[in-house]
Amino acid sequence: MNSPAITPVYGITQQLKPNRFIAYTPIIHSIDWVDLSNSNSPLTKRLQLLHEGPKGIDNVKDIYFHNSDTIFVACAYHLFFIDSEGTIIRKIPINQSSSPLKGIDFSSVTLYAHKKNGTGIHYYPKEKSLYIPCKASRYDQFTIPDHYEVPILAKWDISNDSVTILDLKYPDKFRQQSYGLLNRPNISYTANQIVYNFKVDSDIYVYDLKTQKVKTHKCPSQLVDDAEPFLVRGTVSRDPEALMNHLRVNPDYGVVIFNPYRNEYYRSLLFPDDFSVGRKQLKKMSLMVLSPEFKVKKEIILPKGTVSFMTRVFTEQGVLLPVLSDDEDIKLYRHLKLTCA
Repeated sequence: MNSPAITPVYGITQQLKPNRFIAYTPIIHSIDWVDLSNSNSPLTKRLQLLHEGPKGIDNVKDIYFHNSDTIFVACAYHLFFIDSEGTIIRKIPINQSSSPLKGIDFSSVTLYAHKKNGTGIHYYPKEKSLYIPCKASRYDQFTIPDHYEVPILAKWDISNDSVTILDLKYPDKFRQQSYGLLNRPNISYTANQIVYNFKVDSDIYVYDLKTQKVKTHKCPSQLVDDAEPFLVRGTVSRDPEALMNHLRVNPDYGVVIFNPYRNEYYRSLLFPDDFSVGRKQLKKMSLMVLSPEFKVKKEIILPKGTVSFMTRVFTEQGVLLPVLSDDEDIKLYRHLKLTCA
C-alpha cells in the first residue's frame, strides 16, 4: 500500500485512463474529471448540474462517458444525452407512458440503472446501442416467481429508439425463494462480453455479444459460503428489521469487473458482520482475482477500513481502493499492488 490520494466523495465513477476517471458527485450534484496522478489538484474539470428548470437533471443513477460530445446520464424517469459543457442534446422519457421508446411495455418492465448497487449502463458504438438494466414493474422482490420472470438487461438502439429485452434471466432458485435485500444482480461490461452475477452466490455468467450465448463459470470463495434465503415461496414477510438482519448475517457477492491494464477480473465479497471501524459499521471484505478465463488466481482479505469496491480505480500494478476517512467530505485511496502472475 502506498500513500493515499485525496479526492472528494464520489458516488459513481467510470475509469477513462490509468489514474483518470470521470465521476458523479451526489453531494454537490456535479460531474467531475479526476486525475489522481496530480496529487496536489486531482480535480481537472467540474460540470455543475442543475436539479430543476429547463436544464434540470435530477435523481442521477449512472453516467457513461462516450466522448466529449456524448455523455449519457441515466435518471429514474429520463435519460439524457449531454456534452462535456452541460448542453442537453436529448432528453428521453423512460418508465412512463409518454416515452418514445419502442419494443418495451413500461407497465411490465422498468429500466433500472443503479451503478452504486452494481447495475450500470454501457454504450457500444459499433451497435449504436446503450445497455440498461431492467426489472419487473408490476411485482416487487417478494412476489415469487413473477418478479424474477423479467430478464435483467435491455438493449436500446439509439438510432431508432427501439428496445430489445435480452434473454438474461435470474437463476431458477430465485423463483423458489426470496433473498430479501440481496435480490438484485450485478452487471459489468467489456469490449465483447457482458459479465453478470448475483449477490447471493459465487457463480459468474458471461454473455458473448457476438454469439449471444451465455456461459456459466463456477468461482466459489474459499472463505465464505453462499447466502441463505430470506423466505421460501408461499410465505410473506416485509419486516424491515428481519430484512436488515438477513443482509447483515449473509455474504454479499459484488460486481465482477475487468482490469484492462492487467488483463484480469476482480470480484469483491462482503462477509457477514463481524467487526466495526470507528463510528461506522463495516463488513470485512475480500477481493478475488480471476484470469480472463475466470480461473481463480488469488483471494485476499482487503485492509480494514476499505469502504467500497464500486468506486475503485485500476492501475497497471493493481487497484486503488477507497478507504474510511475521518472527514466525510473527502475520499482517501490506497494502492493495493497485486503480485499474482
